[in-house]
Amino acid sequence: MPREKTACSWKVALVALLLGIAPATQAGIVNIDLDATDPNNGALVFFTEGATYTLQAVSGGAFGDAWNPWGVVNGAPCDLGNCNGWANFYFFDYVDAAETDFYFGNAYIYATAADAVAAAEALTFTAAASFDARLYIKDEPYFDNVGGMRIRIESTAIPEPGTLSLLGIATALLLLGRRRTGSARQLR
Repeated sequence: MPREKTACSWKVALVALLLGIAPATQAGIVNIDLDATDPNNGALVFFTEGATYTLQAVSGGAFGDAWNPWGVVNGAPCDLGNCNGWANFYFFDYVDAAETDFYFGNAYIYATAADAVAAAEALTFTAAASFDARLYIKDEPYFDNVGGMRIRIESTAIPEPGTLSLLGIATALLLLGRRRTGSARQLR
Protein backbone atom coordinates (compact mmCIF):
# COMPACT_ATOMS: atom_id res chain seq x y z
CA MET A 1 0.00 0.00 0.00
CA PRO A 2 2.74 2.61 0.75
CA ARG A 3 4.06 1.95 -2.75
CA GLU A 4 0.80 3.12 -4.37
CA LYS A 5 0.86 6.28 -2.27
CA THR A 6 4.40 7.01 -3.46
CA ALA A 7 3.33 6.46 -7.10
CA CYS A 8 0.49 8.95 -6.57
CA SER A 9 2.94 11.51 -5.13
CA TRP A 10 5.12 10.99 -8.18
CA LYS A 11 2.20 11.79 -10.49
CA VAL A 12 1.31 14.93 -8.53
CA ALA A 13 4.95 16.03 -8.61
CA LEU A 14 5.16 15.37 -12.34
CA VAL A 15 2.03 17.43 -13.04
CA ALA A 16 3.37 20.26 -10.85
CA LEU A 17 6.70 20.11 -12.68
CA LEU A 18 4.99 20.34 -16.06
CA LEU A 19 2.91 23.29 -14.87
CA GLY A 20 6.05 24.95 -13.55
CA ILE A 21 7.85 24.72 -16.86
CA ALA A 22 4.99 26.16 -18.92
CA PRO A 23 5.76 29.86 -19.32
CA ALA A 24 3.15 32.28 -18.04
CA THR A 25 4.02 34.83 -20.75
CA GLN A 26 3.44 33.23 -24.14
CA ALA A 27 5.71 33.51 -27.13
CA GLY A 28 4.17 35.05 -30.18
CA ILE A 29 4.35 36.48 -33.66
CA VAL A 30 2.82 39.82 -34.61
CA ASN A 31 2.81 41.34 -38.09
CA ILE A 32 2.82 45.15 -38.40
CA ASP A 33 1.96 46.64 -41.82
CA LEU A 34 3.41 50.10 -42.52
CA ASP A 35 2.00 52.30 -45.32
CA ALA A 36 4.69 54.56 -46.81
CA THR A 37 2.07 56.89 -48.31
CA ASP A 38 0.43 57.77 -44.96
CA PRO A 39 2.12 60.32 -42.64
CA ASN A 40 0.24 58.67 -39.75
CA ASN A 41 1.53 55.18 -40.57
CA GLY A 42 3.00 53.01 -37.90
CA ALA A 43 2.02 51.05 -34.85
CA LEU A 44 2.60 51.29 -31.13
CA VAL A 45 4.15 48.09 -29.76
CA PHE A 46 4.68 47.12 -26.11
CA PHE A 47 7.91 45.24 -25.34
CA THR A 48 8.04 43.22 -22.08
CA GLU A 49 11.06 43.23 -19.77
CA GLY A 50 13.14 40.06 -20.05
CA ALA A 51 11.64 38.86 -23.35
CA THR A 52 13.80 38.48 -26.44
CA TYR A 53 12.44 39.96 -29.67
CA THR A 54 13.33 39.60 -33.33
CA LEU A 55 12.01 42.18 -35.78
CA GLN A 56 12.26 41.24 -39.45
CA ALA A 57 10.91 42.76 -42.65
CA VAL A 58 9.00 40.02 -44.48
CA SER A 59 7.05 39.75 -47.74
CA GLY A 60 3.28 39.67 -47.94
CA GLY A 61 2.50 43.05 -46.43
CA ALA A 62 -0.83 44.76 -47.02
CA PHE A 63 0.96 47.71 -48.67
CA GLY A 64 3.79 45.78 -50.35
CA ASP A 65 7.10 44.14 -49.55
CA ALA A 66 9.21 47.33 -49.47
CA TRP A 67 8.77 51.04 -50.00
CA ASN A 68 10.04 53.54 -52.51
CA PRO A 69 10.62 57.11 -51.23
CA TRP A 70 10.60 58.60 -54.75
CA GLY A 71 8.00 56.51 -56.58
CA VAL A 72 10.48 55.76 -59.38
CA VAL A 73 13.50 53.53 -59.95
CA ASN A 74 16.56 55.25 -61.38
CA GLY A 75 20.09 53.84 -61.14
CA ALA A 76 19.33 51.24 -58.45
CA PRO A 77 20.90 49.30 -56.85
CA CYS A 78 23.15 51.73 -55.02
CA ASP A 79 23.92 53.30 -51.65
CA LEU A 80 21.21 55.53 -50.15
CA GLY A 81 21.28 59.01 -51.69
CA ASN A 82 22.92 58.01 -54.98
CA CYS A 83 19.87 56.69 -56.87
CA ASN A 84 16.11 56.08 -56.62
CA GLY A 85 14.50 52.73 -55.84
CA TRP A 86 13.18 50.43 -53.10
CA ALA A 87 14.13 50.60 -49.40
CA ASN A 88 13.77 48.23 -46.45
CA PHE A 89 14.41 50.52 -43.48
CA TYR A 90 11.98 51.81 -40.86
CA PHE A 91 12.09 53.91 -37.70
CA PHE A 92 12.04 52.65 -34.12
CA ASP A 93 10.83 55.42 -31.81
CA TYR A 94 11.02 54.91 -28.03
CA VAL A 95 7.89 56.41 -26.47
CA ASP A 96 8.45 58.30 -23.20
CA ALA A 97 12.03 57.08 -22.84
CA ALA A 98 15.45 58.68 -22.75
CA GLU A 99 16.87 56.27 -25.35
CA THR A 100 17.73 57.63 -28.77
CA ASP A 101 15.34 56.82 -31.58
CA PHE A 102 16.91 55.15 -34.61
CA TYR A 103 16.13 53.78 -38.03
CA PHE A 104 16.75 50.13 -38.75
CA GLY A 105 17.52 48.44 -42.03
CA ASN A 106 20.39 48.84 -44.43
CA ALA A 107 21.21 52.12 -46.16
CA TYR A 108 20.95 50.62 -49.60
CA ILE A 109 18.45 51.16 -52.42
CA TYR A 110 17.27 48.21 -54.53
CA ALA A 111 15.94 47.88 -58.07
CA THR A 112 12.87 45.87 -56.94
CA ALA A 113 10.76 45.51 -53.80
CA ALA A 114 11.54 41.77 -53.81
CA ASP A 115 15.29 42.51 -53.72
CA ALA A 116 14.80 44.95 -50.84
CA VAL A 117 12.81 42.56 -48.63
CA ALA A 118 15.17 39.66 -49.43
CA ALA A 119 18.14 41.74 -48.20
CA ALA A 120 16.41 42.98 -45.02
CA GLU A 121 18.33 42.38 -41.81
CA ALA A 122 16.79 41.22 -38.53
CA LEU A 123 16.92 43.27 -35.34
CA THR A 124 17.19 41.06 -32.22
CA PHE A 125 17.28 42.31 -28.63
CA THR A 126 16.29 41.42 -25.08
CA ALA A 127 14.27 44.13 -23.35
CA ALA A 128 16.09 45.30 -20.20
CA ALA A 129 12.87 47.01 -19.09
CA SER A 130 9.31 47.10 -20.39
CA PHE A 131 8.65 49.95 -22.85
CA ASP A 132 6.45 51.18 -25.69
CA ALA A 133 7.89 51.89 -29.12
CA ARG A 134 6.41 53.18 -32.34
CA LEU A 135 7.49 51.51 -35.60
CA TYR A 136 6.92 53.63 -38.70
CA ILE A 137 8.16 54.79 -42.09
CA LYS A 138 9.35 58.40 -42.08
CA ASP A 139 9.85 60.25 -45.33
CA GLU A 140 8.55 63.69 -46.22
CA PRO A 141 6.84 64.46 -48.48
CA TYR A 142 4.68 61.32 -48.36
CA PHE A 143 2.77 61.98 -51.60
CA ASP A 144 5.58 60.57 -53.80
CA ASN A 145 6.12 57.41 -51.72
CA VAL A 146 5.02 54.01 -53.01
CA GLY A 147 4.45 50.76 -51.15
CA GLY A 148 5.02 49.81 -47.55
CA MET A 149 6.49 47.11 -45.36
CA ARG A 150 5.47 44.24 -43.11
CA ILE A 151 7.53 43.92 -39.95
CA ARG A 152 7.23 40.55 -38.21
CA ILE A 153 7.87 40.69 -34.47
CA GLU A 154 8.67 37.35 -32.85
CA SER A 155 9.02 37.10 -29.10
CA THR A 156 10.21 34.35 -26.81
CA ALA A 157 8.32 33.38 -23.70
CA ILE A 158 9.68 34.42 -20.33
CA PRO A 159 8.93 32.67 -17.04
CA GLU A 160 7.18 34.83 -14.47
CA PRO A 161 8.00 34.68 -10.73
CA GLY A 162 4.94 32.48 -10.01
CA THR A 163 6.14 30.00 -12.63
CA LEU A 164 9.55 29.80 -11.00
CA SER A 165 7.89 29.17 -7.61
CA LEU A 166 5.91 26.29 -9.10
CA LEU A 167 9.10 24.85 -10.53
CA GLY A 168 10.70 24.97 -7.06
CA ILE A 169 7.70 23.26 -5.45
CA ALA A 170 7.70 20.57 -8.14
CA THR A 171 11.39 19.89 -7.57
CA ALA A 172 10.84 19.62 -3.79
CA LEU A 173 7.93 17.18 -4.35
CA LEU A 174 10.06 15.06 -6.67
CA LEU A 175 12.85 14.89 -4.10
CA LEU A 176 10.38 14.09 -1.31
CA GLY A 177 8.76 11.33 -3.38
CA ARG A 178 12.15 9.86 -4.17
CA ARG A 179 13.17 9.96 -0.52
CA ARG A 180 9.97 8.15 0.55
CA THR A 181 10.54 5.49 -2.08
CA GLY A 182 14.07 4.96 -0.74
CA SER A 183 12.77 4.72 2.88
CA ALA A 184 10.11 2.17 1.86
CA ARG A 185 12.79 -0.02 0.24
CA GLN A 186 14.94 0.08 3.38
CA LEU A 187 12.03 -1.12 5.57
CA ARG A 188 11.55 -4.31 3.49
